[in-house]
Amino acid sequence: MNAHSSCAPSDVGPIGTTFPLLALTEIKKGFGEGEGRVQALDGITLHIQSGEFCALSGPSGSGKSTLLNILGLLDQADSGSYFFDGQTLKGASEKTVRSLRQKHFGFVFQSFNLVQTLSAVENVEMALFHAPMKAGVKRKQASEMLDLVGLGERLNHRPNQLSGGQQQRVAVARALVRQPRLVFADEPTANLDAASAFGLMDLMDDMRRQIGTSFITSTHDNRLMDRFSRIISLEDGRILP
Repeated sequence: MNAHSSCAPSDVGPIGTTFPLLALTEIKKGFGEGEGRVQALDGITLHIQSGEFCALSGPSGSGKSTLLNILGLLDQADSGSYFFDGQTLKGASEKTVRSLRQKHFGFVFQSFNLVQTLSAVENVEMALFHAPMKAGVKRKQASEMLDLVGLGERLNHRPNQLSGGQQQRVAVARALVRQPRLVFADEPTANLDAASAFGLMDLMDDMRRQIGTSFITSTHDNRLMDRFSRIISLEDGRILP
């Protein structure tokens, strides 16, 4: 990812304000070659502040998932600038990027991505695999997070013993157990009924308030739009004004 060598306050917001937690400038990303090349993102400039509860909205093919992957450092842009907490990632090694993801980012996926042979608490505990703490402390932290999302009595249940909404809560607990600064959720309510979807949104917003984590959610679920503090609408790889 190309970026400037430094990030002054005037580069990312009004003079005198603090840096945004995450900032993109003129991000472009395409797929394919020659005449068949598709421009998935076409000059995205975006600032995310600490504690925001944002939705990336738009029709299928608008670039939501591509943008979410670049924001979460799961993919790399063809060009443009990426700053985290005022620092450029230009020239950063894969080790540095991976460390940033592990320390500061959490992810919630549409398909839950739970290990079917593990219990709920073991699935959450997996997120602490590289954490420098004893096994008993990891188990306690995972248990406490499941209790926080309302699954304190389901610690030893495997995914096939949980409802879809409960499985998604396990996924949220796994994303939050390291208390990341940002959580990225890709269509997290796509497989949920209305009641479970609303419950998940309330849960995520409660976690944002309690832990201070920012949430960026890719969704086209119109039922949920009034739950977000900010909606970023995309079309043809661009942010709509």
